Amino acid sequence: MYRLVSKNPNAFLKATVSVRTATQPLFASFSLANSIKPSLTSLFSSKIQKNLFSNSAIFSEYTATNKSDVIYTQPEHTSAEYVPVPFSNYTQINSKTMHAIKDVLRFKDASIVQDKIISELPSEQDFLIKAKTGTGKTIAFLVGAIETLVKYKASPSYNKDSMGILIISPTRELAKQIHQEAIKIAHYHKFGVHVLVGGESSRLQQHQINKEPLDIVVATPGRLLDIWENSNKFDRATKNLQVLVFDEADMLLDMGFQKEVARIIEQCPKERQNFLVSATFSRKVREIARQALAGKSFKELDCVDPNETNVVQRIKQSYIKINWDMHYFALHQILNSQIKKNIEETGNGSKIIIFLSSTKATQVYHDALQSFMSNRGMSVNLSYKNSRNSHKNSGNSRNLQVKNSTAIYCIHGKKTQEVRSRISDRFRNFNTSDGNSAILITTDISARGVDYPGTNFVLQVGAPSTTEQYTHRIGRTGRAGKSGEGMILISPAEMPFVRELEREQKLNLAESEEFNIEAVSNLEQALSVVNESSERNDGFGSDDNDNIDISSIDKNLLAEARNFYNRFRSYSASADTMEIEDMYISLLGHYQSLLGSFRLDPSKLVEDTSKSLIPFGIIDKPRLPSMLKASFSGNGKGFSGSRQRNRSDSRGSSRGGYNDSRESRGGSRGGYNDSKGSRDDGQYRSNDKSDFKNKSRSRSQYSSNDRTEFSYKSRDRGNSHSRQRGGSSRD
Repeated sequence: MYRLVSKNPNAFLKATVSVRTATQPLFASFSLANSIKPSLTSLFSSKIQKNLFSNSAIFSEYTATNKSDVIYTQPEHTSAEYVPVPFSNYTQINSKTMHAIKDVLRFKDASIVQDKIISELPSEQDFLIKAKTGTGKTIAFLVGAIETLVKYKASPSYNKDSMGILIISPTRELAKQIHQEAIKIAHYHKFGVHVLVGGESSRLQQHQINKEPLDIVVATPGRLLDIWENSNKFDRATKNLQVLVFDEADMLLDMGFQKEVARIIEQCPKERQNFLVSATFSRKVREIARQALAGKSFKELDCVDPNETNVVQRIKQSYIKINWDMHYFALHQILNSQIKKNIEETGNGSKIIIFLSSTKATQVYHDALQSFMSNRGMSVNLSYKNSRNSHKNSGNSRNLQVKNSTAIYCIHGKKTQEVRSRISDRFRNFNTSDGNSAILITTDISARGVDYPGTNFVLQVGAPSTTEQYTHRIGRTGRAGKSGEGMILISPAEMPFVRELEREQKLNLAESEEFNIEAVSNLEQALSVVNESSERNDGFGSDDNDNIDISSIDKNLLAEARNFYNRFRSYSASADTMEIEDMYISLLGHYQSLLGSFRLDPSKLVEDTSKSLIPFGIIDKPRLPSMLKASFSGNGKGFSGSRQRNRSDSRGSSRGGYNDSRESRGGSRGGYNDSKGSRDDGQYRSNDKSDFKNKSRSRSQYSSNDRTEFSYKSRDRGNSHSRQRGGSSRD
């Protein structure tokens, strides 16, 4: 393999091609020795262009003036470890930007990604950058873009009404994160920095546009195009746009924004600098690169070290094979174990993210964890030891410090953007000192691009939509060189997913040592003992409990099971039946799209997933919508449920049944899958605000000789329970 380079050190052709021998002229093997000039001249408009991109060969820094100035040489290989470069070494960075890096961001050394990009400055050429999340790439491309903007502002052609930098982000959360970074690094430049995302007031955003200069604009595609079409000032400003940035380009395309991206490129001026940043250079990304960089000289920067172990592969990962009816007690044990371990090792609490594949499941699991994991901790009066009059300050919260608390947060696309942003900021800035911990339960809306510093544990409940999504979720921990751990709860019917991970992602997941089959069996037995003794009201473990040998169960585990049971049953007894059944249907909707790709057994999936109803005393499977019934019916058995819904509202017609697949997109797409996270350029509008109001349903008691299948039933629940509840989503 040889790499084409130019005799000119400032312009080289970074593409590798195979040759027959080391001494054979490069183009002889292609019979191009006599036609090198015309071939290279038409490089980006001929069929060769398509082949080059599809075969992962991108020509860099090629211009028409050096097309004949090409030689070939062997590529250089280096195994030297990267030595961090102090930011103070980059004399080419503007002094105001450097001041912000030092005093506002408080960065001392550059990451390898930042070094590769900043070392190219000053430069007005286009860049195609391959960089993973969590590597400092945002600051890197912001530094480069700001250098171009500063130069433009100092030029005679500067127009104060023009737009400087436009950054396109796939999600609201990531856009707001970039916006905050841009404010910090542009602090001493006094730039006008804007963020345009769905879920927030369009009128307010347009007011800010008219009020302040458009130096830096961060936007999601949908809201950007909406503002573009309805704001004359914005439209005029983009005529002189200086820098266009596509961040997480692969994610933009994976989420279906290809048409929007094409429209944005078409509406931007031809004369501009481009930064296209992506974790991968997939075929779709290369197609967008051809559109955005057509006819331009550009340079490819691969900031992913091929010798470096993939970050995801360096994170400790395991799976727990467990039934859905045991999830809540298992979560109680897993989370408490993780928090305790982290306090013992570091003295600090934990930051934990739990991923689920549907909005409804996310909300139910959040409410459940609130019942048995939320802990206000212990308050300590800081002024007590230092003040003789401390009793006068005891009511002042500023003098109180909380220790060993556990906060529970929830984010999904049905929450308003304001609420999501507030919760996201709280979790991101959560202080884990003094043993305080935070747990975020979320959909895939938080799986990519969003940075939650200090997250040390990621737990996935059920198989995600793809093996790639698994890695994106795991990537929320172990960032910036820090350690992390990942775990996934898998039902027996989902085990083929583990094999697919090994085949597609080269991840060989091992069974959890702490929560192996034997440990899970012990959990089941302990909780069964507690459940039965509570039902009989005859004392803790006082009877035979049938064939279970109580003496073989650890006493501490029995005590933990009793503590969990007492806290959880208050929630399970009052939980809305229809909400729990909707969760079950949404989970099947998620699995509907996985049946073929992971070769899952439909009947086993139904059997396993229906166990999610057991902790709430629900025996009969709810009636499934026709589209789901067709996928999971098998022989047509098990789906004649007696569930009667009084839903004469427009829920089914407006959102295609139980579909919340695009979450905050709030669209009208059919189907039943709500696992794909948020497209984040629209605003959710519910047509069923009174969906769960004034409902009363009879609940049957569950009884079984199988000690692993039980319900957490309240003693005073009787044979029926009804509850009125308002609102189908909460903030």
